[in-house]
Amino acid sequence: MQEEEWDCVFFHDVNLLPEDDCNLYICDIYPPHVSVATDKFNYKLQLSGMLLSRPHRLFGRYHMLEGQDPSHQQSPQSPGLLASIRRRWQQDGINSLGYRLLSKELQPLYTSLTVDINFPTSQP
Repeated sequence: MQEEEWDCVFFHDVNLLPEDDCNLYICDIYPPHVSVATDKFNYKLQLSGMLLSRPHRLFGRYHMLEGQDPSHQQSPQSPGLLASIRRRWQQDGINSLGYRLLSKELQPLYTSLTVDINFPTSQP
């Protein structure tokens, strides 16, 4: 954001693998949420109160690789998890993320940034 006025930004969890190549990574009027269903949660995901563009469930299916993140142990339907997200979503996330830029790859249609998020404050 410091270098250009981007029209669209995609953030992608490295542990989510798309199951269908028809899921297009494009921007719409609302922020895109492309992983609408994951196998780990029996392809169920509900987010309320957020205006997002989403692909059809047939195309937005992802396989979640097993990891060490304890938040992935809870079902997305868990009342505690949903309440926690509703409380902190405006303060916790990209606006408070500390990172270090590891690499930057300029392509004709996109720029790929690889970052290390184990840093306390954002650095250019």
